Amino acid sequence: MKTATISEAKDTLGALIDEVKGGETVVITEGGIPVAELVAAIPSETAESDEEWIESRYTRGILTRPRRSPLTAAELDAWEDRIVGKPASGLLDALLAEREEGR
Repeated sequence: MKTATISEAKDTLGALIDEVKGGETVVITEGGIPVAELVAAIPSETAESDEEWIESRYTRGILTRPRRSPLTAAELDAWEDRIVGKPASGLLDALLAEREEGR
């Protein structure tokens, strides 16, 4: 993996693109902090699997792991039952009642 500052990337973009075409990944930094990553649009034959790609980003500090696991289908259904339609329908009923009263 190669790194370049924003100003270096501006000055050498063509060369960086050639490196990316060859399979290299280029991380663009600002003040030493990664802000962008140049990767090939079409993976090469030796490309990492999706899981390997994500794991390498965790290792390099580009991605952070979620604090909790995603909601299960049952948890999503429970949230939907609690939230969807209930507050809005009560509010809508109140607004319609006020409209009928002429307020």
